Amino acid sequence: MNLLNSSLAIAVISSIFASTSIVIAAEPAEPAKAQPAKEAVKAPEADYTILKVDGSEIKKSDVLNVWKSLFPEGETPDFDGFDDKIRQNVLRGVASERLVKLAAEKAKFAESAEVKAKMAQIHDKLISQSFLESTIAKNVSDADVKAAYEVEVKKLSATKEAHARHILVASKEEALKVKKRINGGEDFAKVAKELSSDKGSGANGGDLGFFTADRMVPEFSKAAFALKVGKISEPVQSQFGWHIIKLEELRDQKAPSFDELKGKIRDDLRNKAVRKYIDELLNKSSIQYFDKTGKQMEFSTKEAEKPAQ
Repeated sequence: MNLLNSSLAIAVISSIFASTSIVIAAEPAEPAKAQPAKEAVKAPEADYTILKVDGSEIKKSDVLNVWKSLFPEGETPDFDGFDDKIRQNVLRGVASERLVKLAAEKAKFAESAEVKAKMAQIHDKLISQSFLESTIAKNVSDADVKAAYEVEVKKLSATKEAHARHILVASKEEALKVKKRINGGEDFAKVAKELSSDKGSGANGGDLGFFTADRMVPEFSKAAFALKVGKISEPVQSQFGWHIIKLEELRDQKAPSFDELKGKIRDDLRNKAVRKYIDELLNKSSIQYFDKTGKQMEFSTKEAEKPAQ
C-alpha cells in the first residue's frame, strides 16, 4: 500500500490550497510557448527523487499520484505546468505526510495490535476494491455511457418546466383581495413586492424562475402546471399559506450536454455493475447466520426495504 495516497496527505494539501489566494484550477503563470510544427514529441520524463525528507526519498511519481487524487478522473491538469509556488504547496503536503509516517515508525506505532488489525482491514478492503474496479467497473464502455445518456435525454425531454411568479399570504381572504387587485390591472410583480410573505421571491416580483413539478409542493405544482401562459390562478393553499400564481412560460426541460453528464452516468453504471455482481455472489453462495447460542438463524441475501417515511 502506497502511504503517499493516504487521506492525510490529501487533507494537508487541500488545507494549504484553502489558505492561499492562488486558485488550483487557474492557468499556469507562464503558459508554454507554441512549439514548431516539426518538433518531435517529447519523450516521457524518467522518474527521479524529487524530495528527501530526513533522508527518506520521495519519487516524482509518488507526488503525481497524490496530485491525481485531488481531481476527478480524467481531469487532472499538468503538475509541471503550474507555478513553482503551487508545486511547492503540493510538495509540502506530501512531505508533511512522510514526516508523520517517519514519526510513527520511530515510535514503533505500527507494531501495536490496534494498528495491525486496522492494516489487515485496509489490506482486505483494498484488494476487494481493486478487484471490483479492474474487473467489474472497468467493463463499462463509452458506448454504454452514451446509450444511458440517450435514455436520460428522452426522460428529460418528456418533462416540462414552468416559469412562474407567486404571491404568498396568510389567508384565503387575503389571497382573494390580491387576485382582485391584479385582475383590476395592477402589476403582479409590484403587488408581490408589496404583499408577499415569501420575502426571497417577493423582492424579485414573486419570480420563482423555472422549475419542474417535483421541486414544488404538490398543491402548488398542480395549480401552476394547469394554468395557461399569462393566466392567474385562484387561491391555492399549501403548508406555507395561500398562493396566487402567475404562469409566465412553459417549456420542455433542457437536457444537459453529454460532456456535463458523462462522468455521473459512468459512475452510476459502474455502481450498478458492482451491485449486480455482488448480488449474484450472495445468491449463489452459502452463508450461515448464527445467534450467540450457536443456533442457526434465517439469513436473507436481499437488502431489506427502507421503512416508509
